[in-house]
Amino acid sequence: MTFLLHCKLPALIAVMRIALSASECRIYMAPSSLGGASFGTYTTSPIDEGEQLLRGNDGPNIAVIDPHQDGSPKQLQWTELFDNYWWGRGVADQVFYEAKTVLDFQDTFGSLPNHHCVLDSIWHRAPQIAYLDFMDPGSPGTGAFSYHTSRQFYASRKLQAGEEIFLNYGHCSDEGSDLFSSPDWSSLIAKTNDYKLATNVAIYLLSVHLSKPLSTDEYQHLINTTKVYQGEIVSGRVRLLLPNTIEELIQVLAVDPELPLEQKLARFVGKAISSPEWIKENGFCLENLRPAPSTLPNAGQGAFAQNVIEKGEIIVPVPLLHVMDREAFRLPDDKYQLMLNYCFGHEESSLLLCPLTNAVLINHCSSHRQQCGPEGPNAVLQWSTGWEPRQDEFTNMTIAELGEQPGRGLAFEVIATRRIEPGEEVFIDYGVSWERAWEEHVATWETPYSSNYISIQSLNDEMVTPKMSGDLREIEDTTFFTGCFYWTSSDDYDSSYVEENPDWTEMSDEEILEHYSSDGSIFVGDYESHNGNNYWPCSVLYEDTEEGDDESYTVRIHQAPFGDTMPWDEKDLPRILTKYPRSSIHFFKRPYQSAQHLPKAFRHSIGIPNHMFPLQWRNRYYEATK
Repeated sequence: MTFLLHCKLPALIAVMRIALSASECRIYMAPSSLGGASFGTYTTSPIDEGEQLLRGNDGPNIAVIDPHQDGSPKQLQWTELFDNYWWGRGVADQVFYEAKTVLDFQDTFGSLPNHHCVLDSIWHRAPQIAYLDFMDPGSPGTGAFSYHTSRQFYASRKLQAGEEIFLNYGHCSDEGSDLFSSPDWSSLIAKTNDYKLATNVAIYLLSVHLSKPLSTDEYQHLINTTKVYQGEIVSGRVRLLLPNTIEELIQVLAVDPELPLEQKLARFVGKAISSPEWIKENGFCLENLRPAPSTLPNAGQGAFAQNVIEKGEIIVPVPLLHVMDREAFRLPDDKYQLMLNYCFGHEESSLLLCPLTNAVLINHCSSHRQQCGPEGPNAVLQWSTGWEPRQDEFTNMTIAELGEQPGRGLAFEVIATRRIEPGEEVFIDYGVSWERAWEEHVATWETPYSSNYISIQSLNDEMVTPKMSGDLREIEDTTFFTGCFYWTSSDDYDSSYVEENPDWTEMSDEEILEHYSSDGSIFVGDYESHNGNNYWPCSVLYEDTEEGDDESYTVRIHQAPFGDTMPWDEKDLPRILTKYPRSSIHFFKRPYQSAQHLPKAFRHSIGIPNHMFPLQWRNRYYEATK
């Protein structure tokens, strides 16, 4: 996403900022191999285990703050639809600590891959630079875009050319989860145990065939009459995972001896591998764009071309989620979700359309003011051209009818209006309404930050020494807070935390350390490799580095807002660690204190051109003329 203004477009600048080279796209969005799913993500070339899936980072992580506020119909509509796309777990701690409740919206590889319990092939880690709060704190763009950079996605197993890339959403057991309820669709899909049982039945069928060859009818009869195998019920869901003939079964089991049998069955039944040629013919490249600092002032990240894109080509497909009432994005104190800035809208409508791809990175350049030269922006928005199967149906609906749709059915395309070179930033025109709102914002903007402002990223990059209280009984409270890489162990349930001791602060330092401390040197971790919910709030008490050793501190761990409450927190007793490594300490902003929470941060949807917007969706216009 984002912002105005005087388009400084020389491609050379972008090339210098991001060393890109044109190469063939390998990651595509194309019709999914799964029944009931419209599109999925594919690779057109082999990918090794551990290899990064995209040639660059993905779009931003957008922190959605306290989304379930009042349970009103307008909020339920958008949260129920988005529930299939945003992340409620595996959220980086930098995002998690934004607010009391945070859901993480990650485009492209965070939202496009379909779910599979056996063929999942994605793992992710936090980016090296996790938080881009490097902007001049006096900039009017402060708080107007996400500072959270994308996860980095890797292949968790070897992928074949033409294979659909799946993500495991976590709904792989019929028992469900105590923390997260399973959606209705999860009851219809095969779970992990279904594949394991189907594999055992397949081996049994093969053993029968080897002892006495089975005809197709005998094979089918055996499948249909095997109701229980080794004490487990062979459900219809399990039988659907078995090949139709004994010949097909032998063929499946003979494929790639290194591949687990469950994955062999899943690939065969789901037809999860297509030809690269079919994918290219029927799909859309997802690697044309990558994020990098925009050539515009005040704009944060921009969208830069990785490949040569010819005039008239689709730069990026834009599947959309619909939000019926933009007021659902309203927060207390007359603020709005940052998500508003990444969605498309029209000034005469309450409707918002929110992208699922890194099209959100594309910044504004005015065409009528010729700020980017006489040719104007190098891309334009249009409705999808035939590949979104329900689009005609959706665009003929009223807003009320759209609100009744449980899934998505709308999509845009971003089209190149002239040849775009690798390293060139891509722009579209956000429209006059957006431009006017931005200019009014710039005219009235006053920074809330002092001149000695320091960013979270700088604190972490420079390994700044944490503030220390110097006292085992006192903690240092600042605008930022320190998080310590931590996991629970038997020490948290030590006998010293069983009995209450309200007078522990009267103890000597030696007694406090004897009763309530343990060795912290084992807690070695780094932010890039954390999986979410690893950093617990902590207070740094004093440095205890000994000569010749790595920098270490005595720290006090505080109860995390996730997981079980620890006995030491229930009893208000200190959980102290000595020799705790400096490398495991990370700085975070306190909840509701980052720039996206500023009361005067810019908020406005990206404009949809008049000629594209259906008349029956212009409910604000019709209400104003009543």
